Amino acid sequence: MELSPGVLNQMPTINANEILKIKIFINLFSNNFVKRNEMKKDSKK
Repeated sequence: MELSPGVLNQMPTINANEILKIKIFINLFSNNFVKRNEMKKDSKK
C-alpha cells in the first residue's frame, strides 16, 4: 500500500483521535455485552 508524504503527515493526528474513539467505543460495547451476559446467567438460575 503506497502512502504519500501528505497522508503520512496527517496520520498521527487522525490516528490518535480515531484510536481513542475506537478504544472508548470498544470499552463501552464490551461493558454492555458483559452486563447483558451476566443478567442472562442470573435470570437462568
